[in-house]
Amino acid sequence: MNKIDEGIINQEKANWKFNQEVTKVFDSHVRKSVPMYDEFHSMIADLSQWFAEEGTNIYDVGTSTGEGLKNIVDIHKNKNINFIGIDESKDMFNEAKNRFKDYSNVSFINGDISNSDIVINNASII
Repeated sequence: MNKIDEGIINQEKANWKFNQEVTKVFDSHVRKSVPMYDEFHSMIADLSQWFAEEGTNIYDVGTSTGEGLKNIVDIHKNKNINFIGIDESKDMFNEAKNRFKDYSNVSFINGDISNSDIVINNASII
């Protein structure tokens, strides 16, 4: 076992699991690991202004804790748009769901987009 980051100890190289241990510190860890993480999310949110359409769905595939989706939701909060986060990890799914528990237009699907019955429809952004 390796200590990957503060709070992430029980992970093996090439066998990364997005479990409860990782979920608790994911937002902090990813900022240290991915260069320009916040800038990237900010650019996606800015670009969404060109493509988001009223009455459509915006999907965030691999939503993790929902932090990136939050930027897009905040920009389009006054529009008639449904936001749908998809994540395979049950722990990430639960964290994202909890983050948006007070939002009526945000929902989440726990599943693997590549081998499941998840249907993408009426999307203006994926």
